[in-house]
Amino acid sequence: MNIRTSLDSEFNNVFNKYFDWEIAIGLDGQYPVRSIATRALNIPGVVAVDSQGSASVQRIKADGTRGATFSITGVRSGDNFLRPDLKTGRWLKAGDKNALVLTSSLADDMPDVKVGDHIQFKINDQTRDWEIIGIIPYTWDKSAYADFDYLTHIQGIPGLTSSLYIRTVQKDGNSQAAMAETVESKLKQAGIKVGGSITQQAIVSSNAGQVNFLIYFLLIMAVMAAIIGALGLMGMMSLNVMERTREIGVMRSIGAGSRAIAGVVIMEGLMIGIVSWLIAIPVSIPISLIFNSMLGNLMFGSTLAFIFSPIGLITWLIVVTGIAFVASLLPAYRAMRMSVRETLAYE
Repeated sequence: MNIRTSLDSEFNNVFNKYFDWEIAIGLDGQYPVRSIATRALNIPGVVAVDSQGSASVQRIKADGTRGATFSITGVRSGDNFLRPDLKTGRWLKAGDKNALVLTSSLADDMPDVKVGDHIQFKINDQTRDWEIIGIIPYTWDKSAYADFDYLTHIQGIPGLTSSLYIRTVQKDGNSQAAMAETVESKLKQAGIKVGGSITQQAIVSSNAGQVNFLIYFLLIMAVMAAIIGALGLMGMMSLNVMERTREIGVMRSIGAGSRAIAGVVIMEGLMIGIVSWLIAIPVSIPISLIFNSMLGNLMFGSTLAFIFSPIGLITWLIVVTGIAFVASLLPAYRAMRMSVRETLAYE
């Protein structure tokens, strides 16, 4: 649960930092950026609109061979919908005509390339020289970023776009979905062909769903360990009852009832469970840190920030006390069934 809390925090951080929008609209065709942005801004609830371009390119190596094909995303200068941290180099600025910022995932596929190098890409059957000006720590996307105006110019579609990114007043998931439907409807009424839309909340939920398998696996392992612990506790408490047979006989002889004897056994089991919970709290921290490092480097290229889950702490206390209670019932029942004569005759 610590890991899940850390992952949720990182996903929110990624979207707030790198994708500061609520709705993405895909268009069937190319439309002028300014006119379509103006139409979207006239819709109540929309506070900002931006667009991007895209192109598929292929690297041409120095020996003339071709590398893998990947995409370049064109972003407009002054775009505040995309605010990435930089691993090295700088971000795009107005006037950059042949500058590229690579994601770290793409840069890893080109180990011979570093910031400041000039490399050639083939785009629209033309080979062009590009300068690598920066690298951003995206491990989930093998692509590059260039200036929107320059990219659309060399594509022969200056100032045209097939996508819209919209920032809205309401930020919750239901409001995002409702606004996406409204925007689609308004654009279609204006004769603009809309291919589809997606909300930030839908993407977050999808990404969270992908890591749920791992979280559920860890929870299953934890429950299995708890069940094994419950069986061990049940066996230990049964041995304790056997070893205290004479003690139970003495308690009965001085008037202790069955409920009182069962209560002693159950209380002891609960105390053992609570002590195990207290021991598990500090032990869980280094284990969480190890998993945060592994998952963070795999998914985001950096260690996840450790966030302790108070809900997990309370939940596990409830689970542990419940398991300890159930594990103590059978030994307590056996203790209740012991008679004075049976216990005092025990050797």
